[in-house]
Amino acid sequence: LDGLSAVMENADAARAHIASRGVKGTRELYTADLARWLLHCELEGIDPDSPALEAATKFRDNLKRLKSNKPLSPQAVRQVLSALSSMYNAAGLVNVFNSKRLTRPESDDVALTKEFATEEARALIEAAEADNSPTGVRDAAIFQILYEVGMRISSVLAMRRERILRRDGSLFVLVKSKKKGMVEVVLPEASTQALDNWLAIAPMSDFVFPDRSRLKPVATRAISKRLNLYNLVANVEHPHLHRFRASFAT
Repeated sequence: LDGLSAVMENADAARAHIASRGVKGTRELYTADLARWLLHCELEGIDPDSPALEAATKFRDNLKRLKSNKPLSPQAVRQVLSALSSMYNAAGLVNVFNSKRLTRPESDDVALTKEFATEEARALIEAAEADNSPTGVRDAAIFQILYEVGMRISSVLAMRRERILRRDGSLFVLVKSKKKGMVEVVLPEASTQALDNWLAIAPMSDFVFPDRSRLKPVATRAISKRLNLYNLVANVEHPHLHRFRASFAT
């Protein structure tokens, strides 16, 4: 991206927008999408600061050829175009990637994340609770919050101690949502108890669930590995952290 940014005067604004994304994986995908578009502009002699709709249309139609020999799925193409649309809005440029101007491919038939049955969720949470080590207490709190509140795993792991509030006998957490900024989430009784159990033994850190350095939150992949470990006892088919959120939504 650094080698291509000279072809786009507003690349800094686009990169600032990328940096504002809350999840590392999203930032990496946005960076790759911008680099792919700028490379297309360089090869086609297109000014990326004022591209014509025809240029964006050709980019859309050629996306599968810009990713070696593996075609992008319609859903992946939609995501690339949406990412570029948000960057052009952030840069204050005429947005040829706006969905009202540039038609998106039809969506795939995406398989929805299947929720846990009540007994499946309880089995996983109880497996964590049965581990009396600090790691088990931490994991039980994370799973309980995911199940009862429906927060994204990224939001749970990014929780900060300074944003935990107690009021009228209830526990509230301020979390950053993807669309509404900071929102206040009330924790049900079981989640409150699980979180209190963890905070009583948690290492001092700005984050509620820190990694070993205590300088940043524990990684999602680490919690996913722990979930698989507990599943040796719970024996749930296809365990996945996001299924707790699907259970809450259901």
